[in-house]
Amino acid sequence: MIINRIFISIISLLLLSSCLTISEQIITEKPITVKQLPEKPAKLQPENPEETIEPTGTIDPARQEDLDARARKAPSELKQSIQLLAAYLAEPCRNDMEKTRMIFVWISENIAYDTDAFFYGKSKPQTGESVLVSGMAVCAGYSDIFKSLGDEMGLEIISISGHGKGYSYFEGAEITQNHAWTAVRIEQRWVLIDSTWGAGYVGKDKKFHRSFAEYWFDVDPEIMIFTHLPWNSDYQFTKTNILTEQYSALPNIKPDVFINGITPELVRSVMGKYQGNNLQEIFRLMPLYFEFGLSEQEFHTLTELFDINKLKTLRREIENYLGMDFSIFKILNELQSPDYTGLVKRYSPPGGRGLSTVNLPVKAILKRDKKYTFEYIPEKCLHNAIIYNNTWHFALKDGEQKYGFAGIYDGTIDSDGSVSFTLLTDKPGSLKIVAQPSKKDPYGTFLEYTIQ
Repeated sequence: MIINRIFISIISLLLLSSCLTISEQIITEKPITVKQLPEKPAKLQPENPEETIEPTGTIDPARQEDLDARARKAPSELKQSIQLLAAYLAEPCRNDMEKTRMIFVWISENIAYDTDAFFYGKSKPQTGESVLVSGMAVCAGYSDIFKSLGDEMGLEIISISGHGKGYSYFEGAEITQNHAWTAVRIEQRWVLIDSTWGAGYVGKDKKFHRSFAEYWFDVDPEIMIFTHLPWNSDYQFTKTNILTEQYSALPNIKPDVFINGITPELVRSVMGKYQGNNLQEIFRLMPLYFEFGLSEQEFHTLTELFDINKLKTLRREIENYLGMDFSIFKILNELQSPDYTGLVKRYSPPGGRGLSTVNLPVKAILKRDKKYTFEYIPEKCLHNAIIYNNTWHFALKDGEQKYGFAGIYDGTIDSDGSVSFTLLTDKPGSLKIVAQPSKKDPYGTFLEYTIQ
């Protein structure tokens, strides 16, 4: 037993050099050799015989906030005993997922990453008991205390060792055993958890910054495999296991990418297409353009027409026009045109109403003595009008299908409410498209142009 502990300590010291997460968070390593899935431990019996503890893969949203708060407020005296702490955390839980969540939240609140061990090799024991008392751990300790508490609660739980694409990772780096995380079997599926990365991050100041990262609780195995490669391939829990070489070739995708709706399948489908580009930025940009209604193929066309770095630089300006159905290609062409003077000013009118664009100029400045076509749909608005050089021109209904703005144009309104007209900008000044959502609301401006 003593020889085994010394061996584990030596190996842990050798592997501390790869210990931070993909967002400057923290990973470390405790070598764990696992060949078979463990037998399911006996469950704790409820104190009240009339109660049952049924395993389930969900947490009632109405209970989660209270459960999280209880975990965070656990009395400090419980840090002297795994058994007492486990009993406290398990007491209000109705199922295994709630127990697992309680452990995850408690660890994030109470265990700090041991930066002395990572940066200066001052290693400490990483058993669950020692971590509980010290309140410090590297990834092996995070995994061990999670398992210790889970075992005490009767969870079917394993520690997984392997590689994590953390702080010291770079493209082409050697894939070594440098990290440890956790899996809990609930309702015939394995719930993957990284309590180290969920607790916070180590910044450039080499200090630990506690920052609860919800993302690392119950991670989809198809997403987890981008940053975590188990040394035992049985613990990948993916539809198809991958080899080390395939794992190394996967982009080091950060959590916010998948949070924004990019799927693992989409990432794999476009990896080859954007080889040599910053895949991380590409996948961060994709959701923005999908919100403009672009398909995947249209996004590819977009990146062929416009430089990725340019798309990244213009992101903030583009985001302002979400929900207006402006042609993203028209906007980008305008942003990159030699005579670019700005995009049309957009406002959010009272009542939370919007304006669906069919065909509108995107330029902020319209030229004098030129005809422009305007087609749009004021959403659920009682009245709409345009203000041309401080003169109001109200839409006047003429029968069922016609609208007219006296002195400006003859337009039409379709059955879907869309308005269309052509305007001759014969005078310099300003043009506003406005609408009144309801009788109780004032008119609000949707768009404003300058005419020169």
